Amino acid sequence: MTPLPFFTALTLALGELPQPILTKYSIGLTTYKLFTKHKYKNQPLAGEKAQTNPPNFQDIIDNLILSGILTEKKVSTLKDVFSFVGKSKVDPLEVVCTLDPFAYLSHLSAMEFYGLTDRFPKTIYISSPKQNQWQQYAKDQMHKDLKDNYSSYINAKYPLLKNLRPLKIDKKNIKIFNSLHLGAYKNIKDRNIRVSTIGRTFLNMLQNPDLCGGLDHVIDCFEEHAQTYIRNIADEVERNGHKIDKIRAGYILDEICDLNHEVFDSWLQLTQRGGSMKIDSSEEYDPNYSEKWKLSINIYRD
Repeated sequence: MTPLPFFTALTLALGELPQPILTKYSIGLTTYKLFTKHKYKNQPLAGEKAQTNPPNFQDIIDNLILSGILTEKKVSTLKDVFSFVGKSKVDPLEVVCTLDPFAYLSHLSAMEFYGLTDRFPKTIYISSPKQNQWQQYAKDQMHKDLKDNYSSYINAKYPLLKNLRPLKIDKKNIKIFNSLHLGAYKNIKDRNIRVSTIGRTFLNMLQNPDLCGGLDHVIDCFEEHAQTYIRNIADEVERNGHKIDKIRAGYILDEICDLNHEVFDSWLQLTQRGGSMKIDSSEEYDPNYSEKWKLSINIYRD
């Protein structure tokens, strides 16, 4: 089998990455894996086994740009983000999930994705770990990607996995919500997108209605869609909801949506007479009261 030039193999490998854009880390990882394996798929690389050091990374970037394989892509104020030849049009949601591999669409963006809202938000809402947690996830991911070659990759001064958070993408602002539950999302097949699970999306509506179109809109969404997803909602709220989330969910599902679920009995035991719990935490207490759920109904709906 005829050996393949390293640069040709790298171009082919980069073109096969399922990402709409490329970061320095994705390029560096692809380059280093080719160098250590000395082959592209089953085809050997020309002359690579004789080299003990990987190619200079900046030289690789410069050659890819000069050859027209890569072009620098302007994403907000970020630098070192590239598009591969022929991939000029990209989905901004995929860009967000590529730039931050630990982020996922959430809140109003997840609602839009699932068709739970008729609103078209001008902001992309994502959930991602806090910075210190993010750094640890990044280190763990690099160890997973590179395995025994982690130290040699670092010593070769190849690019690290960095937290790239743009302010805007295609005129849409980016709103980041710090999440502690990374397992609350799913990967979308054939798309480089992660989105909160349907249950977590409804829990987010209860916990952060301001990021989901407001409480009135949240209740409208429950009225229209909760019957379809009642089991997902109940399971998620039971596992990861706080006391007030369970009481609010119980009231909305039971008294507004007229639905029933076996978990409601345990949620009712969390209620207490004379408390200050409100359906809308941002508004003043109102004497309009749910006797069953011991909750001030301080909202005014038509």
